[in-house]
Amino acid sequence: MDRTLNKSPDLPRVFGRSARRTLCLIGFALAGAFLAAAARIPFEYPSPSILYKFGPERALLRAGQVCGALAGAMILLQGILAARLRFLDRMAGLPRLVGLHRWIGIVTAGFAVAHPLLILAGGDLANASFSATYWPEGVGLLLLLLVAGTVILAALRDRVGLPFHLWRIGHRLGTTFLVVLFALHVLAVGGSFSSGVPRLALLSALVGCGLLWGWVRLRPLRMRRFPFRVTGLEKATRDTWTVTLERVKGRMPAFHPGQFAFFRFRSAFLSPEEHPFTIASSPHESRVLQLTIRESGDWTRHVGGIHIGDQALMDGPYGLFGPWAYGDVKKRVFIAGGVGITPFLSLLRTEVREGEGGKTLLIWSNRSREDAPCLDEVTRLARELIGFDFVPVFTREASASERSGRVDLDFLKRRISDLDAGVVVFLCGPPGMMRSVREALKVLGFSGRVVTEAFHL
Repeated sequence: MDRTLNKSPDLPRVFGRSARRTLCLIGFALAGAFLAAAARIPFEYPSPSILYKFGPERALLRAGQVCGALAGAMILLQGILAARLRFLDRMAGLPRLVGLHRWIGIVTAGFAVAHPLLILAGGDLANASFSATYWPEGVGLLLLLLVAGTVILAALRDRVGLPFHLWRIGHRLGTTFLVVLFALHVLAVGGSFSSGVPRLALLSALVGCGLLWGWVRLRPLRMRRFPFRVTGLEKATRDTWTVTLERVKGRMPAFHPGQFAFFRFRSAFLSPEEHPFTIASSPHESRVLQLTIRESGDWTRHVGGIHIGDQALMDGPYGLFGPWAYGDVKKRVFIAGGVGITPFLSLLRTEVREGEGGKTLLIWSNRSREDAPCLDEVTRLARELIGFDFVPVFTREASASERSGRVDLDFLKRRISDLDAGVVVFLCGPPGMMRSVREALKVLGFSGRVVTEAFHL
């Protein structure tokens, strides 16, 4: 296990970097074995329809069945990735799991589309008529459309401007309906799952999926057992708010500096869905949490309407963003954009409190000084830490110094190109900034030593 910050109270234990890699390899091996077993079913337990096929038609039909089995198996695996299981978060970090969930969704859609196309190419349904006899195929067509629609809408949500809370409700209902359609289609369409081991395996997987679904749906009830109360609301900048929460009852959740959690506010001015926010306060605060929230979406633009005394619920912490998760790195570069300073602010507050840290360069980019929340505090905390160099960058302030402009390749070349190989770069900010900075770091040879935190999930 990694060495945790010695003086911090009740920090959650995390797997060391080598242990996480080993566990991830084991996880991928188990998932691969599950997919391989699903792909073998059409071979080991062939449906009656394939017995009358020969040559290319037989190969196409079997390939279609294998694609269908793989698509179904991936649908069931997706529920595990999306369930916010704490063990998996400690293995890979929730942002990476969400990214993997998205990519597997695209691959699943590809297999789902290939499934009927290959079967049709094999001639199995060429002479089929539109009658009640073929209702399983109709269910399969509806399933295919739902899979494709779910993936496309998830990919284009930001572009079409679909509000997050509406998309999330639709995504959850759609995926639940998707699993039900999958079960109906597989159990009725062919003979491979009509009896024996395949049927038992499928029913077992569906029962497990149902139990996981129930556990996820009950999470709001578990969150209500230990509520917070809003005790402070201050405007940090023209579009950023600092929200202070105090634990009402129950033990304070332990967290590492830089971790985030999902919060649900019970307020007359905010819809009740949960949103992820990084905890900006230090773990040393025994009953208080602090969040720094920028008005950047359809929900956060109303955060200023929160009232003192409103209740808040928390699920977390999650994430592996911080030196503590990578062997307690002593030489590090922090690069933040805007409100992406929050994980570093938590770390700064913690290290000043403990009187220890490491050789650090913090580069923080904002449009202007007025857009930088807690700028005075960050400046003061940086001065109190030995070996800490703070470089604020303002993209819209005219100046002849190197602290104006953008954090681009030329800027990073001047600031970090001469740093030694032991340095690890931690990056958090808006998606566009993170992409451009990662490209610049790759050019400078830092690609294998960059740790990022997703700005939104």
